[in-house]
Amino acid sequence: MSQAKQPYIEEKPGKRNWRKIIGWTIGIIIILALIASIGISIYVGQQMTHPEKKPIDQYPSDYGITYDDASFVSADGETNLSGWVLHPENDAKMTVIFAHGYKGNRFEDHIPFFSLAENLLDRDYRVIMFDFRYAGESEGAMSTVGAKEQLDLLGVVDWAKENYDEPVGLYGISMGGSTAILTASQDEDVVGVVADSPFSDLEDYLKVNLPVWSGLPNFPFTPLIMTIIPLMSDLDPKD
Repeated sequence: MSQAKQPYIEEKPGKRNWRKIIGWTIGIIIILALIASIGISIYVGQQMTHPEKKPIDQYPSDYGITYDDASFVSADGETNLSGWVLHPENDAKMTVIFAHGYKGNRFEDHIPFFSLAENLLDRDYRVIMFDFRYAGESEGAMSTVGAKEQLDLLGVVDWAKENYDEPVGLYGISMGGSTAILTASQDEDVVGVVADSPFSDLEDYLKVNLPVWSGLPNFPFTPLIMTIIPLMSDLDPKD
């Protein structure tokens, strides 16, 4: 038994045009949203690798500490770093190099480094405080959250070994703590490390903290920023 044929209904040209218009509109909106997301991600990546520098507006002399201005060269051979050497009253039994955190500078006033330095100086430890690249008064094109900062700390360690006979130890917080661990693994003359709140994996650390720092939704911005930062900085967080 044959089925009855359905009547053919011709779609009006105007209706087809509206569907095309709606389709094109949705496509354009998606493209614009993607472009905007990429633009925002580039901006955030730029801000992260170029954070505002905190000025050097406190000095050891403010705390009655004897010190010398010092200049160091990163182990990359081209980045000049600024800092201080704080001297104990007696012969030093060790030089302790302080390594500050991301967005910080040589004296990390919220820790505070000066109080820690005073305690060490009283116990006859020499203290070196310095600015990582793109921090304080040091040179450098950008902050790399430890990836290239380890070269900076290696340069300061080399300077300390060249100028003093006592052993070298490291104290670092957050980014500086992770950097201190990386540095000690590459220099057998570093006799000890105190790492305060280091991160163990930069990639995971960024994935967790990017939404907090940027105030942006995790998706799509975290994957975009994680893709864009290596392109901007020539770095791979997995390293």
